[in-house]
Amino acid sequence: MIEMVKFVDLKRLHSSLVSSFTKTLRRHILNSNFILGESVQRFEKNFSSYLGVKYAVGVNSGTDALMISLKSLGLEKGEEVIVPAFTFVSTASSVVLMGGRPVFCDIEEDTLGMDVEDLKKKITSKTKAVICVHLYGNPCNILEIKRICRKNKIFLIEDACQAHGAKVKFRGSFKFVGTFGDCGCFSFYPSKNLGALADGGMLVSSKKSIYKKALILRDCGRISKNVFLHPGFNTRLSSIQASFLDIKLRYLDEWNRRRKKIAGWYKQLLEDVPQVKIVPEEKYGECVYHLIGILTPQRDALLEFLKSKGIEVGIHYPFPLHLQPCFKYLNYKKGDFPVSEKIASSILTLPLHPYLSYKEIKYVCYQIKKFYTSKK
Repeated sequence: MIEMVKFVDLKRLHSSLVSSFTKTLRRHILNSNFILGESVQRFEKNFSSYLGVKYAVGVNSGTDALMISLKSLGLEKGEEVIVPAFTFVSTASSVVLMGGRPVFCDIEEDTLGMDVEDLKKKITSKTKAVICVHLYGNPCNILEIKRICRKNKIFLIEDACQAHGAKVKFRGSFKFVGTFGDCGCFSFYPSKNLGALADGGMLVSSKKSIYKKALILRDCGRISKNVFLHPGFNTRLSSIQASFLDIKLRYLDEWNRRRKKIAGWYKQLLEDVPQVKIVPEEKYGECVYHLIGILTPQRDALLEFLKSKGIEVGIHYPFPLHLQPCFKYLNYKKGDFPVSEKIASSILTLPLHPYLSYKEIKYVCYQIKKFYTSKK
């Protein structure tokens, strides 16, 4: 009998890797290698090779990767950066912290990606860049967004913090998200598809100028031991975490395949439940399902019901960014971004990690059906 279905189960994920982690940790302790160094360089090389991009710079978080991207692109005080209204707060807060002004854009209901028609309306003479988000691990309309940015001569940053391994068909083959823009940003927060055992992040680019600036910025603006070119950040990827990530990188594709299979089970088992709509929809490429959600007007009641049945669920995210207190000064109001507001009020994210069993998914779907049957 199933008593608990966990939303994320890192213990289950890591159980077979404990021996490798332990050996790695022992090596670092004996070598006294903790910050940057060979292990970070090796992981940067391996991750950039995996993505097929020229350069990678390890940092302390996905948020820091976004901030350094903006700084490397020369964002000036007051310049505008267009971001989705429905995403994690770091996408927009990074703009504010770097002196810019976030301009919100609505999203598509089915893909949760940036609405390109609304994007076009938000571009002004002050627009410096666009940050598009591959939310839940699902590629947004990146090819069209890139075309719009090129046409308007503005920079493109991809927030791929939830999308390690997601792909888009491009010129007869597949290309990884995070490699289309001027910069791509990844988070290695522990619960991500590729997660460290602490915080971590990566900025990737095929532009050498951006790479060189990012290397300096992540290490206090340092160009040699005691010479600093300009003020920078202290956001260096831990050597130990880089080694852990190198181990886990070998399993990323397999874990993503399992996530996709689990998403297929959800779709199959819930297809006869008219009260729910599963998101995201794979429209522009291959989703890696960092998260999977259902849209339902009875979200809050369903959440409490599932919790009472031992099923861990989440809300990613309950408030669109334009209604967050930290962005009140931008003078947006309720109703400005109707799709984002609809998603925020009706989204419920379901358990999803690579080692969920069919039996567990069946139990979750059974309880969802039971909830709606009882409402008739």
